[in-house]
Amino acid sequence: MAVSQHFIAWRCGPDLIPFHLYYWLQYHKGFFERMAVGSTIQTIGLGVFKKLAGSFPPLPEQRKIADILSTWDEALETLDSLIAAKDRQKQALMQQLLTGRQRFPAFGKKAWQKVLMNQVLERVFRPIAWSAEMSLSLISIRRRCGGLFRRPDLLGSEYKTQDLHDLKTGDFLVSKRQVAHGAWAMVTPEFEGGHVSKEYAIFVNIAPAKLHMPFFAWLAQTPRMIRLSCVASTGVHIEKLIFDPDVFLRESIRIPADLAEQRQIAAILDTADQELTLLRTQRNALDQQKRGLMQRLLTGKIRVRTY
Repeated sequence: MAVSQHFIAWRCGPDLIPFHLYYWLQYHKGFFERMAVGSTIQTIGLGVFKKLAGSFPPLPEQRKIADILSTWDEALETLDSLIAAKDRQKQALMQQLLTGRQRFPAFGKKAWQKVLMNQVLERVFRPIAWSAEMSLSLISIRRRCGGLFRRPDLLGSEYKTQDLHDLKTGDFLVSKRQVAHGAWAMVTPEFEGGHVSKEYAIFVNIAPAKLHMPFFAWLAQTPRMIRLSCVASTGVHIEKLIFDPDVFLRESIRIPADLAEQRQIAAILDTADQELTLLRTQRNALDQQKRGLMQRLLTGKIRVRTY
């Protein structure tokens, strides 16, 4: 097997087990990140490795430590596989339910209806009463339909613009410069009262008897809707596109005519998403526990019995 010049092959001596070295290097990952140089491809010089020094327990204890940490890795890999499978299942559900390919018997075979966006959505402006002393709760949106998140709070005097707007639960928020990358989402209760700049467009549901907003939030995650956001934008390059709310409102979507069907689709996808969130939370907790165990085992703070 051949490798490029960017790799270093190590061979452990008789007093060091490869898997123990592997976990020792993992534990010292922060050190290597600080030593890396380069702007495009970060590398670590061979001299850094030649000067590495560490104290290691006897071979039987090294084997025991490697076995313990390998067990945790196996558990993490199992969770990773389960998360990947659940994510594929969610994506398949979205593809089937949000296109009408899969229907619920309770709603018969009634065709989905085509509606203009301006029949169900309206752009709103809620300018705040800005003051230099007020605390701003700044909200932004992740790309790839990753949802909303809070930025660090600032005083009015610390922010570059005074043209800010309030958010309300149920709003549909669009980042005008990032929507081509999926930066749009429905405002959930935890972001009520947050603030956004004029770089965002806020839409509200003006036809609650026709459109279930959580259903629309899921629909917005489909490839067709992302393409629609690009069509409703002006610019010559994807990184330069600017979303035009007026053009967007002239476009159309297809939705179930029965509001109850929209609610059921949204509920099923919400449940699938909650299962994924729970699994990812469990995975993060397990990873943190493993890191804590590594810190104690690889520094000798706790010793393991080898008999």
